[in-house]
Amino acid sequence: MKPFFSLLFILIIGSDINLAATTDSKNKRAGASSADAADVNLWGPAKDRKFILSAGYSADFKYEGYLGLKATLDYGFSRDFSAGIEAGIHSGNLSFDWMRTMFTGVRGSYHLVSFGRTRRANPWSVYGGLSFGALFGAGGKVIDEVDPYIDIHAGARYLITNRWMIMSELSSRSATIGLSFRF
Repeated sequence: MKPFFSLLFILIIGSDINLAATTDSKNKRAGASSADAADVNLWGPAKDRKFILSAGYSADFKYEGYLGLKATLDYGFSRDFSAGIEAGIHSGNLSFDWMRTMFTGVRGSYHLVSFGRTRRANPWSVYGGLSFGALFGAGGKVIDEVDPYIDIHAGARYLITNRWMIMSELSSRSATIGLSFRF
């Protein structure tokens, strides 16, 4: 078990070790700052980071007392647009009867403020968008009963490192706070 955690630690820490593709002396001769140097790490160049995986604690607004988890995977088509999938589960006590609601769907977002190439350039991403999908067992129904949903969402992510982010998202159905990983 110890080798597993050691390997996991090396991968996580190593993902944020940035190696300059050019030396500082070459940057100074070309008139570029060291922040403009190509950002290379174990996961590849910074410009190839198009996926963001987010997961967090979520609270459902529609059904009182429902708490749960939500996960999203977004792909950035450009600096301004992304699309992806979402899934989650909320469970809680509704009228002294334990219930759960699961959901899965697709989403699209427009980024009002986009991340910079590095954390120093711009650590914030602010976005809003639309999602739609299916609710399973919504509001105490049998889990086999499926209801469609359309949802609007708005959120923000703040880069802690060039890979890891703190995220918060508010939608018409729930509020989520958690962590994101850019790869």
